[in-house]
Amino acid sequence: KSTILQLMFVASVLILVLVEISKIIRDVDWNQVSDGLLSQSIFSIIMMLILGMFSVTPMLIYDISITSFLSEKFNWKYILKSGWITNTFTNIAGFGGILGATLRASFYGKKSSKKQVLYAISKIALFLLAGLSIYCWVSLFIIFGLHIGAGLTKYWIW
Repeated sequence: KSTILQLMFVASVLILVLVEISKIIRDVDWNQVSDGLLSQSIFSIIMMLILGMFSVTPMLIYDISITSFLSEKFNWKYILKSGWITNTFTNIAGFGGILGATLRASFYGKKSSKKQVLYAISKIALFLLAGLSIYCWVSLFIIFGLHIGAGLTKYWIW
């Protein structure tokens, strides 16, 4: 019974994520994206890639914290890969930390009891919901206060 509910939850979150990603992909003017990228210098594109990768790095602290509460020991490559996937999806889809908690439970809970996994996730749950949300407030201010990127207002709920 519990497994069925878990599968239904993960499936419903996955469906919501896919629906939202497909909406975003559909709404993007790919010619404009292409023109924008072609107008950038190689240095600028490389810097965007480096800064984009660097921006996910602070959130790996969540994954390091969770794994420290579990009995299984994970190598740093696994934590980096799992954390990167989790944080990237969480940044794209949001869902108030639910997606991040679900993915982390899936990645790190294979050899731990449910109690251990829940304990580990509960230790960072508050931060999953609010830890880095200052960036959300800054983004909302920029979009709605300064009216920069007004086309993004249709995604305000995410």
